[in-house]
Amino acid sequence: MPGYRQRALQWSALCVWVLVSLAAVAGQDQACSVSGYDAVVRVEHVFDGDTVRLEDGRKLRLMGINTPELHPPGYAQRANAAAEPLAERARDALAELLGESRRLHLVLGTEREDRYGRLLAHAYLPDGGNVAGRLLASGLGFAIVVPPNTNLADCYVRSEQLARGSKRGVWGEDYFAPVPATEITASTAGFRLISATIQSVSRRGDTTWLKLSNVLSLRIRDADLAYFQGIDLASWRGREVLARGWLTPRGGRVSVRIRHPSALELTR
Repeated sequence: MPGYRQRALQWSALCVWVLVSLAAVAGQDQACSVSGYDAVVRVEHVFDGDTVRLEDGRKLRLMGINTPELHPPGYAQRANAAAEPLAERARDALAELLGESRRLHLVLGTEREDRYGRLLAHAYLPDGGNVAGRLLASGLGFAIVVPPNTNLADCYVRSEQLARGSKRGVWGEDYFAPVPATEITASTAGFRLISATIQSVSRRGDTTWLKLSNVLSLRIRDADLAYFQGIDLASWRGREVLARGWLTPRGGRVSVRIRHPSALELTR
């Protein structure tokens, strides 16, 4: 019965994880509360920690969080590619939160679909708990804010801080530790935390570029500069920064589009 015992141990560990996490988020739910919902839906299938399929066939991408990947970038080219650490736990934790009712209350995004045609929404449980907020407080993902869907940015950032301060989940995994910009190559892909010293700040066309290395730069489009009001980006040259986002390779170089200040932290 080794297979049964292993599954039982995994579920026991998950239950302990959920109980500890619920204790940590007692005050978080109030910070993430909203005045009403746009829709009530039922979940048919959980793909991973941040994406589900609804009973009506639509795919829903939870806003505010990016969870570890079950199929990391480039997995199709690698046989038996392993999931990222905590990817399965994030998926199982989401399923556990949904419970038997599998019901979600949604607050739809200002932008209601992503480029893959998935519905974008803030998701709430019947008890009023914000799903992404609870997962973030458990350390099962990273807070992300993608304009124009910024209305609960503080909720997600504060939820993440609960886990970050205790080194729970992704914040205690070496795999997710910030990668020095000098170690990023043209073949590096996926979502990353990046540590660097900003070498230069320049303008080209409608974009502000923050150069981190000869290979890697951060880019902020003029369309998103409104979210950076009061921040003098030009003065950041020589400052140390922690950035987060998806790496985009092109022409032997890599860039990360930064759309909101929550994706950038000055560390010195």
